[in-house]
Amino acid sequence: RQSSEIEWYISTRAAFRKTFGIPTDAFVAGIISRIAPEKNIVFLAQAAAVFLTKKKNAWFVVVGDGPSLDEIKNIFRAANVENRLVCTGSLKDKQLVNAYHALNVFAFASHSETQGLVLAESMAAGTPVVAVDAPGVREVVKDQINVRLIPRDNVGQFVQALQWMADLSASKTAAMRRNARKTA
Repeated sequence: RQSSEIEWYISTRAAFRKTFGIPTDAFVAGIISRIAPEKNIVFLAQAAAVFLTKKKNAWFVVVGDGPSLDEIKNIFRAANVENRLVCTGSLKDKQLVNAYHALNVFAFASHSETQGLVLAESMAAGTPVVAVDAPGVREVVKDQINVRLIPRDNVGQFVQALQWMADLSASKTAAMRRNARKTA
């Protein structure tokens, strides 16, 4: 059973990445959310853009729509990494599930979560999280177990947490994925 789950996961990840032109070997961070100021999108985009400038095989995926989408694009354009930014718009059903599976890490910076549902959805897909500590977040995540938790908005710390995730060995990544699923 486990090998068929792994095969399904790999094919799901590959299909999503192929659809959006993301290399199969890329390290992919992303967010699935309403793209609005209350989600702390500018900070997240700044950190993600810096990460992409440092990690040449990294991509960033934005799933969702909202008034801050143009700001994200401008930040990535200014950092000269817009070619590794994928904005899918809103997705539903299987496409949304596939998006969670396509990510190596779910990046999240909102200060205003009451339930952290997207965090639970990400972890249900086995996708670890890098997040800013906030109410609704700290109740779901455990630093270095299923997530990297950053104490405050600090671009350097967020970039370091993304890099920490990217540098994990295959066995430690698998453990983070298992821990994320257990948490969900």
